[in-house]
Amino acid sequence: MLSTTTTTTISVNASPALLLKDSSAFSAVSPLLPNASSVVVASAFVRLFGSVSYALLSTMSILLNWLLITVLCNGHYQFRRMAFFTIAWQMVICDLMTQTVQIIVAVPITFTGEAVYGHPFWYYAVLFFDTVAYNATLHFSALLTFNRLCVFFVPLLNDFLFSYPNIFGTIFVLWLYVFLLCSCYILIGCRKNFSETGFFMFHDCPPQLPPAGILFRQISWFLSTYLPVLMLFSYLLIFVYVRYFVPFPQKITAPPAPRGEKFCVKTAAKMAEEYAAQLKRKQEIQFLIQSFLICGFLEVQNLTFAWTPSLFSSLDGQWPFLVTFSENWISILLNSISPIILFSFNIDVRRIVRQLFVPFFLSFRCPFCAADRSPPAGVVQVRHLPPAARFVAARHHRQAQQCPSQFFVT
Repeated sequence: MLSTTTTTTISVNASPALLLKDSSAFSAVSPLLPNASSVVVASAFVRLFGSVSYALLSTMSILLNWLLITVLCNGHYQFRRMAFFTIAWQMVICDLMTQTVQIIVAVPITFTGEAVYGHPFWYYAVLFFDTVAYNATLHFSALLTFNRLCVFFVPLLNDFLFSYPNIFGTIFVLWLYVFLLCSCYILIGCRKNFSETGFFMFHDCPPQLPPAGILFRQISWFLSTYLPVLMLFSYLLIFVYVRYFVPFPQKITAPPAPRGEKFCVKTAAKMAEEYAAQLKRKQEIQFLIQSFLICGFLEVQNLTFAWTPSLFSSLDGQWPFLVTFSENWISILLNSISPIILFSFNIDVRRIVRQLFVPFFLSFRCPFCAADRSPPAGVVQVRHLPPAARFVAARHHRQAQQCPSQFFVT
């Protein structure tokens, strides 16, 4: 998803900031210059640099998302009942849609500086899916935030919307809403296009929009601008609640107590229950941090799009193209942030990655290295002890735990 601009009128004397970001002006000659009489054409080096950078970043994003798909498929039975990973699946789909559009449309047009495809129907259909992907990413990020709110504040609503299999109904409704929302662009006469002179995507709208079209444009702008802000405030509220109002289970220690079968059974059950609650709370907080990082990057993108257009007023020559490229790089990285965060911070995902790739790398052995698999000096493993010594070690462990032998599993 590249930086998006909407056009409604033709202007020959508009500021560069408006030409890139404002929804009321777009130059049909050059989107970078305030005067149509002086046209700056991107040099061959600039076009090559932009197209190669788009291609490399998009390819990296596609590979990361396919790696995440491999991990999610491998851990399907573990992840399928978790709403966090089900929503992550939808964001992976959005990322692949966006990067596919980049490879098909943005890279060749930026490289040639010409409308290499012309403007057939399939061209606008492909760009329509870029609009769908952006809005789906935005709204599924909001759904992820709402899921975290429900987990900590409204558990009953969380069970209704995000429990298995209800989560699939929630996701279906949201996908339907996103497609209807994006279809409104077509109904008001706006078509997405890619500028072969400015190298960014924009919505080309008729000069005179009906009142319904103007209202829809305002709603769309409000959602893309303030929904990420609302998500950040929601996470701030959750962090405050978790930090000051959520009691954390204390470290579980085995209390000294008299021997007896009933006591050991009750103690084991209580410890298991407390340990499960502790693990669940820890997992929810980890999901909270990962969700915050994923959604926070949306606001970083919005702030970048709000601040960088002002740089155009002070730049001349080929430099404005670099600002456009930098904005588009941020948009591409937005579609890579989900796999990057999951690979970096999610313990379960990292464990599956190790299971998939560590045996592959271990199969390559250094021909000049002697494998020494013996345990370190001074370390004796229990399985290497003779049977009599293992029996003594097990009896000593039972006495330390003060539980009958039938409750000790060797």
